[in-house]
Amino acid sequence: MPLKEKLSLAGDRKFTLLFVLAFCACMLCWILRTRLLVSDEGIWDYIGWLWTRGILPYAGVVENKFPAVFYIYYLSNLLFGCTPYFGRAIALLAVLAAAFPVCRMGGRLGGKSGALGALMFYTLLISSPLAQPAVLATTESFFIPFTALAFLIYSRAGEEGSSAAEVFASGACCALAIAFKQIAALDFAALCAYIIVRNGFCARALRELALAWAGMLLVLAAVIAPIVCLGVAPSQIWDCSVLLPFASSSRFRGDVSFIPDWSRWLEYAPFLFCAAFSLRLGWRRILPFWIWLAADFAGVNASGFYYPHQFRQIFPSLALLSGAGIGVLFEGQAEVWRVTAQRRLRAATIGILAVSALYAVSPFARYHCDVAVYRAALAVKNMTSPSDRVCFVDTCSGSAIFYSYAKRPAASRYSVATLGRENMVLRDFALHPPKVIVCCPDDSWIFNYAKNGHYIDAGRLEGYRLFIRR
Repeated sequence: MPLKEKLSLAGDRKFTLLFVLAFCACMLCWILRTRLLVSDEGIWDYIGWLWTRGILPYAGVVENKFPAVFYIYYLSNLLFGCTPYFGRAIALLAVLAAAFPVCRMGGRLGGKSGALGALMFYTLLISSPLAQPAVLATTESFFIPFTALAFLIYSRAGEEGSSAAEVFASGACCALAIAFKQIAALDFAALCAYIIVRNGFCARALRELALAWAGMLLVLAAVIAPIVCLGVAPSQIWDCSVLLPFASSSRFRGDVSFIPDWSRWLEYAPFLFCAAFSLRLGWRRILPFWIWLAADFAGVNASGFYYPHQFRQIFPSLALLSGAGIGVLFEGQAEVWRVTAQRRLRAATIGILAVSALYAVSPFARYHCDVAVYRAALAVKNMTSPSDRVCFVDTCSGSAIFYSYAKRPAASRYSVATLGRENMVLRDFALHPPKVIVCCPDDSWIFNYAKNGHYIDAGRLEGYRLFIRR
């Protein structure tokens, strides 16, 4: 297939260009409305800033992600300083890139109508306000193009005769996804299931499983190697990125039942209805993609928190199956009717992006920015020196942007993961007493520590309690 065809959507280069421009314009309308770091951006930006000062991830600050996202924000701080836009630009390119393998696989399953249907559903999912496109820079956004590409490569290998390189590349793509978020290991498990479903239990299946595992392990090791070479111990990576996520999961702690909260999934029922028509393709052909969707479903439910951005993990597989279902319905129709339907699918895709963009710039769109935390951070920056260590605790709002804007190192390695680790934070305070403590009045443990006689109660700062060491 010519390169121009491979890079086009449903074989239509003009529509591909229009889609890319409309998609980028729509996402820019969302991400440019929030000028401050939001959510986990603050954590990763702070870690990237510390890294530029020689304090390495895992060793100097605890966070439960694999290192790929830290590389992005280290580069962001190295090139541009504290800015939310570099990470968001990478995320925009990632979610745009995911549309191409989703569309291509939709075409393989449901013809041209399936390709356009998958693209339309993916566009609707990713640009919906329910998915919080304003908070685009999340690990799910970074890894979904790699999981989609892994399934595209292997599905192509299955149809045209699998080669060792293609199976290895599928595992390698899953490794890149896992390097951003460990829950993508479930997508790799779905890929292994795909290999077994396609080949059965035979020597060929074992050979392909070995190749996929080799690709996954070697590439994951290559991603981790640079940070290990800089001095981070593998045991520190294991503790933070493997053990800590299990300890942080409300399901594994027993706080939440393992039974999913089905009410959070009702908005996806129409997509599942369309996806059900894909079952007409036959179980052997479509089952691997339903296993992929089931793996993503399990991934979204794993933590028990149901943050909107976590649902992005299911968008490629759900859009693919929904588009394939549309393709099954459309491809059996007369040529004239089918061409008209395909034209309407293209128009609907661009229309969805236009409506989403208009909503993003309208007064109806709501954006949460931690302005009070931002102002408190700047105030602390002005009252301290660069070598002073500080402490910010707010389990009320869970804000994570304080340290990024204060540009002061935290007094504890657990500065961005204090919940449930209060004793570890206090132990770190014995080595590095914070010069300034900013806390929510409801955080009694840190409030009691600050009242132990070593700190002056300086009153209120942007609604928080402010304590300054004597």
